[in-house]
Amino acid sequence: MAKTSNKKVPLTKGSRPRKIRTKKKEIKVLLDTSILIPLCDSSHHHHRDVWAAINFLRQYKDRIGLYVSHSAFFEFIEYFRKGYRLSPKMTLMKKFKPVLTKIGPPIRWGGTPLTIDSVIEKYDEYPRKRKVKHVELNDFIILTEGKQLKAKILTCDFEMYQIGQYLKTNVYFISNRSKKAKSQLAKFVQDIQEDVRKE
Repeated sequence: MAKTSNKKVPLTKGSRPRKIRTKKKEIKVLLDTSILIPLCDSSHHHHRDVWAAINFLRQYKDRIGLYVSHSAFFEFIEYFRKGYRLSPKMTLMKKFKPVLTKIGPPIRWGGTPLTIDSVIEKYDEYPRKRKVKHVELNDFIILTEGKQLKAKILTCDFEMYQIGQYLKTNVYFISNRSKKAKSQLAKFVQDIQEDVRKE
């Protein structure tokens, strides 16, 4: 058997060692239904607040991964199905796809597959906490997915924000229209910038 040499191959004159490029870690952001709807509805009172966050994320489109859970997507479709009269040739996706594609970072529809074990574990955990005893099913799913994804969750829903805080999820309330709490857009921006600088 031939012996292999352990000697390092010398660099030729003028050559430089190659730098190994490592893929930077994706920063995950999960969008609640209360973000999706005003994103596409220019008459919605949260439209400007939501686009302020999205326009900020555009500059980091190579690092940001936007996620939407199935439950949030179905709520989104139901909202516009009831509120819009579309011609036979116009579908919801034809109407809103141009808006959704110009966001910058691509949206991953469906979030992350939830395992039965993770759902049961969280379902058992949440009802034991008095403050979240009556948590809405869709909020429960979105918060559970956010935790599993280890994502930053964006919402304009104050109740969901409160529940998310109580359950120690990474949730940000970005509405300027609420009298109950101030917008956390500035904190969200700061946290994203810190994550970008880490790598």
